[in-house]
Amino acid sequence: MILKLQPIFKDYYWGGVRLKEIFEVFLEKQALETGIATEHSHLAEVWEFACHMDGISKLSPAPLPKPSGDIMTLSLSGLNRKKLFGSLYNGYANFPFLVKFVDVAQDLPLQVNPNKDFASINEHQVARTEIWHILDCEENSEIIYGFKETISPELFKKALNDNTITEYLRKVKVTKGDTFKINPGTIHSVGKGITLVAIHESSNAYYPIYDFGRENEIGLPRQMQLEKALQVIDFTPSDEYLPSAKVDGLVTLGETEQFTVKLLTTSNFHSFELDGKTFHNIVILDGEGNISDIDEMLPAKRGDSFFIPACDLNYTLYGELVVLITQMSES
Repeated sequence: MILKLQPIFKDYYWGGVRLKEIFEVFLEKQALETGIATEHSHLAEVWEFACHMDGISKLSPAPLPKPSGDIMTLSLSGLNRKKLFGSLYNGYANFPFLVKFVDVAQDLPLQVNPNKDFASINEHQVARTEIWHILDCEENSEIIYGFKETISPELFKKALNDNTITEYLRKVKVTKGDTFKINPGTIHSVGKGITLVAIHESSNAYYPIYDFGRENEIGLPRQMQLEKALQVIDFTPSDEYLPSAKVDGLVTLGETEQFTVKLLTTSNFHSFELDGKTFHNIVILDGEGNISDIDEMLPAKRGDSFFIPACDLNYTLYGELVVLITQMSES
């Protein structure tokens, strides 16, 4: 059974309007059904696949939610996790990763993700390794990715205090189609004008460090978590970034212990055979077409997300599509 997921919308001060364009039809339908039109003037993130305390995806067997309310959430699917997850399921409390669109209209604060032990003890969450795939960007857009060279914690704190920290950070110009892996401990930020899709463990644990002197809505400095950040930052340069040219067909974008991310570019059709090891999450990044199994065919367009439970079946994607496929790793 192919299950379509409903997006979860997150407004933050640094968000823009690009995601509203992608999800315009869904937002209009939602407004008609509820009688409530939400402005989303700073739509920063759209969670496409999530089972976290800050957002749980709803799903339905039909292309759109049925009027009868025949909808369940990913959390309720734990009733038969082994069957839904597959044989690689290893006792996760929830689904082992989160997939989201991110639209950055203002530079994000400098931040770092905690490692496994620190996140477990201090945040009661798992560590967060991120894979970013750049969907679109303005000319000369940049991300911050680690340090230019090794520095000491003392120099780092001094540079924060006298606002010279950017002199020590590695800035990487991005282009559409680039992919980056952000390991725990790597200091990072996304610059304005970038829209990306991010995949990481089902964790919202991260520590903002520096916000470039900006103030919040009432004119005060934004709250940072420097004390925790200093305990997890890797002060050596990180070289694991993966700028990539466009490739047709099926390619692996990145892999962690928990999940593997693949990108499919097709102008005709592409079939997958599930063997019971893992479920698939399908997110349509661009284009329009259909997704089908032996029993049904559903329309698939940019912004759509589907959950396909682990089982022994084939499913096929038809059309001119760019598709993100995330599954559990075999490692």
